[in-house]
Amino acid sequence: SPRSPVSFISNINARNTPVYISNNFQDEIFQPNAILDLYSRLQVPKRLDLNLGVHASAELGGLIGISNYVWDNVHDWFDFWLKGIDTGIMQRPPVTMAVKGASRENLENWPSTKIHTKSWYLGKRGSDTAGSLRRAYQGASGSDEIASGLFSGISTGVPVIGATFKALTPIEIQSWLPGTDPA
Repeated sequence: SPRSPVSFISNINARNTPVYISNNFQDEIFQPNAILDLYSRLQVPKRLDLNLGVHASAELGGLIGISNYVWDNVHDWFDFWLKGIDTGIMQRPPVTMAVKGASRENLENWPSTKIHTKSWYLGKRGSDTAGSLRRAYQGASGSDEIASGLFSGISTGVPVIGATFKALTPIEIQSWLPGTDPA
């Protein structure tokens, strides 16, 4: 897209413009993979914080004046780059990822040497391991159909609110399976 920052990456890099990015894992407007691509192409002073939640949910508290991880970093970033105040922001790990139920994961950069790809396979159909996750391919293939567009009784809750609630609290969204339509 011509409006994407990626379209101007050479200009940003040429001007050596410092860039702070905060994004949420479940954001469907600014998807994390696109943000990670942008971040990896920047050759300027940069910082990336990946948060739990949907679009702007990690920032909500800061919008009403409550101390908040994202807004605290925004203030530290602007104080450092615009006012020349040493806030310590440049000594912190440049990439952080919020992990549900744990503290933030600190990374040295992106892509990170701490992140590794693992392949998983579903257990072979017609066996006692059918549908289980396996480390090795078992040589069976097949397909299943899922009818979509039908009301089943299963949902992820109220749009946006449900996903935000799930990301920011330990409470899981649940559906009552006996009340669902098996078709």
